[in-house]
Amino acid sequence: MPEDYQAILSDLGVDTSSNPATPAAPVTPEGGTADNTPSQADNTAGTNPEDSAPASATADNADATAANPTDEGQDSDDQRRRNEAFATMRSENTKYKKFIGQIMKGANFQGTEEDFMAALEDASYRRQAQQQGNQVSPELLKRMDALENQNNVLLEERNREMFTANLKNLQDHFKLSDAELKEFVNFAVREKIDLTIPGTNFITLYQGLFFDKLNKKMIEDARQEWITQNGKADNAANPDGKSGKKDPTPNNVNTMAEFNSLLQTLPINQNNKN
Repeated sequence: MPEDYQAILSDLGVDTSSNPATPAAPVTPEGGTADNTPSQADNTAGTNPEDSAPASATADNADATAANPTDEGQDSDDQRRRNEAFATMRSENTKYKKFIGQIMKGANFQGTEEDFMAALEDASYRRQAQQQGNQVSPELLKRMDALENQNNVLLEERNREMFTANLKNLQDHFKLSDAELKEFVNFAVREKIDLTIPGTNFITLYQGLFFDKLNKKMIEDARQEWITQNGKADNAANPDGKSGKKDPTPNNVNTMAEFNSLLQTLPINQNNKN
């Protein structure tokens, strides 16, 4: 998941961390017993006390390893990609720093890299002004670029705010869990769907991508709502005479037999029996 998406999901309170894989427990053959025969390593440790570690120290090391897993295989794909991106950035910075140093040396420039970059920038604006017939001063060209950069920053912030609002609206509209929201974002990243394009309708997009899942969820919600409403009506009409409690009603219907049993508890069916 891109870091920008992770930051926005974190702002919404969604946990974006990846849980490390839990090591599998040792398996004992069915009907068999654990092999307690000392191994060659155990025999060697027993005959060489100076090479063996105390049992308590071994246990402490095992606990520390379990509490702080460092195996590279447990790193998430996102963490691996971030590490690769940082490594690439450091390599590029080193290459450019060396390149700038060579240019400064060739130009016999005495000063810092920042001063040299500023001098190159000023020379560039003077050249642009000359190409335009000196109708615009280099200082004005520089200010225009600064305003354009500032406008781009403001536009990026506005798009980010809209993206955050769209995610929040999507989650509230369909009552999505944090896991379902992450699933939507991860699917968009995997399928190269740019969610940051202004005007993207997240609700329509989610309906198209997860239509079957939404349909099943709506049916289940309607079924549970029907059960709840009919259970309340049945309890109100059939109080228990001994304790004054309401008659228990099923809160889940999965088979036709359970559905028929539920129908038998409805007041209209009991009136027909009488």
